[in-house]
Amino acid sequence: MARTSWFKKIWKGRSKGVSTVIGTVFLILIIFMVSTNVLLWTFSQNAEYSQAVMEKNEEEAQRSTENIAVSDISYNAEVGQVHVEAKVTNEGPVPVQITTLWVLDNAIQKYGYNDAVSINLKAGDTFDFTGSNALTVAIENSGLPDELTSWFITARGNLIPLEEKYAGSGNTTIIIQEGTGYPEVTFGALVMDFDEFRYFAYMGYPYNQLINYPDGNLGFNIPKQVYVAYGCMLTNVDPSNRTMVLDSHSLLWQPGRSSVPESGWFIVNVNGTGLVQTTFSPITIGPGETKLIVFASDNDLSQGGFKRLDPPNVVTTVATFLLLHGTLDSSPYAQNVPFVSLFYS
Repeated sequence: MARTSWFKKIWKGRSKGVSTVIGTVFLILIIFMVSTNVLLWTFSQNAEYSQAVMEKNEEEAQRSTENIAVSDISYNAEVGQVHVEAKVTNEGPVPVQITTLWVLDNAIQKYGYNDAVSINLKAGDTFDFTGSNALTVAIENSGLPDELTSWFITARGNLIPLEEKYAGSGNTTIIIQEGTGYPEVTFGALVMDFDEFRYFAYMGYPYNQLINYPDGNLGFNIPKQVYVAYGCMLTNVDPSNRTMVLDSHSLLWQPGRSSVPESGWFIVNVNGTGLVQTTFSPITIGPGETKLIVFASDNDLSQGGFKRLDPPNVVTTVATFLLLHGTLDSSPYAQNVPFVSLFYS
């Protein structure tokens, strides 16, 4: 009996040790499994992000190589209707889809557009939309053909002007400059560099701090559900060498489309660290000077406080314009720059 009791005591002690070892082994296995799952999830997220970045870069690369030549442009205007005729040739290396035709009647300052355009051009292809193939845009009370200006928008967001002339003087000058990629177009004293258009995301805190300022993200493909501000490089090309002063009423305007409402990002001041100022001071652009102008506020800062705009939650393309306001050598000045389309994805 004494031996049995002694053996049981020894085995009882050893069983406790074995249980502890087994428990430790199971704990290590659980930690290993959790760590492995977290690591695999991290790898998968990084892979998805890398893939998204590659796709965005590829889109931007293809967008920058689009090259469309326009010739034989003519207009036939009647009350409420504008008929546009021209030939377009894809002189670039990538296929191009033209999706929208915009027309501006300079005399009455009204726009119209036709978003049912579907012109698909492979490299080297030419499309002739003259005669019965003429494109029609509705503009209420539109009048004389020589007061009209038009441009195409491609599926990748490029603007293709259908005007190749200089006309007028002073604030009504039409200037088209051939740049490295595609034309820089203005209908007044300011011209915008399309290659340098950018957007900025915000930090979580403070709410008015821009990320990666002033470089930003070049391109026209904008992430949805992300608060953003926009940056444009504007140059004063006034032929009379007058000084431009932009006031708080200037904005980047989206007319709205599909389920994206009409929106306006008003001009703001940004300090050297990327902090958007909650009050506004007029911005001066001297003759021949180029400046980065940022549009970020839901409110005109002379009439309300700074507020970010709610980002869209749909995948769509939206037309965008610059509505500029201020003075030119102390004289009242206003200019509408036909811009491009932004693709939210």
